[in-house]
Amino acid sequence: MVRRQLPNRSGRPAGAASLAAAAAALSAVLFSPSGSASATPTRPERVWVTNERSESVTVIDPVRAEAVATIEVGGRARGIQPSPDGRTLYVAISARQGVGQNAIVCIDAETGRAVRRLPSGPDPEQLAVSPDGRTLWISNEDSSRASAIDAVSGRLLVSLPVGEEPEGVAASPDGRWVAVTSEHTSTISILDARRRRAARRLFADARPRSVQFSRDSGTLYATAEIGGSLSAWNTRSWKPLWRLTLPGPVKAVGLAVSADGRRVFVTTSHANGVDVVDTATHAVAANIPVGRRPWGIVLSSDGRFLYTANGVSGDVSIVDVAAGRVVATVKAGDGPWGVAVAR
Repeated sequence: MVRRQLPNRSGRPAGAASLAAAAAALSAVLFSPSGSASATPTRPERVWVTNERSESVTVIDPVRAEAVATIEVGGRARGIQPSPDGRTLYVAISARQGVGQNAIVCIDAETGRAVRRLPSGPDPEQLAVSPDGRTLWISNEDSSRASAIDAVSGRLLVSLPVGEEPEGVAASPDGRWVAVTSEHTSTISILDARRRRAARRLFADARPRSVQFSRDSGTLYATAEIGGSLSAWNTRSWKPLWRLTLPGPVKAVGLAVSADGRRVFVTTSHANGVDVVDTATHAVAANIPVGRRPWGIVLSSDGRFLYTANGVSGDVSIVDVAAGRVVATVKAGDGPWGVAVAR
């Protein structure tokens, strides 16, 4: 089901022509023989959305702007991440009111089927996949720990103490670090991924939520929900680089970093938008209205489109990054939380 687009920043709705143009642009990248994403035959990119309350994953075809499948996962579905080769989606699910099982559900991207369940530790919220695809790093909210498990066997490799109420997890592209945010203590634990031990702890703004490294692994970004801010650290010295308080009463939650590192996209939850932050000026360059209560956020593999999981409106906004506006809204399940892209 495709809903009518939200108004653009000028207040005028993006009409059918805009939607058609966006679909054509996506098709050109995904299917054109000359497109960078189609140098070798591959499945078209899909958007995968966890639904916290309906305990499912919605699969969206972004070209047609419609949901094409629903996968039941049997638990409170939150964090979702693809394997580096895009063949597997890992979904963190936790028991609801003592009913169900804490686990990482593995979904085959080609068949759209849940093929196995791995042990996750208590109440998994978010996870990160190591660059080599061999290790899953998981935040265990109830135990104030972070677990690392073997991505194939599910064997527990290490469980490390972090701050209270851990949530966001990110692995650096160079394989050196894992960062874990802790909401209650307003800290970020930096773990040595190679030695599997704690390295240091950073002090963050109030209630840090999401965390992500730049593609060159040189910068770490984190959002703070209560602080309403985006912060950056230098990963060589671990010294803070800057902190930006976002304008207006916002709750900074999810984040996505452009491949060139020039922009960071932050979901603003109750403010129902995405703030686009210029990393050179440390200022908000634009605000894009999306659905109600956006949480998870991810860029398409080519960086031209942005997808937000809107928890209250129960849908996903497809945003044309260059145009700075929503071009389609697709119905998901109940309580969309996390979002990922994979073929």
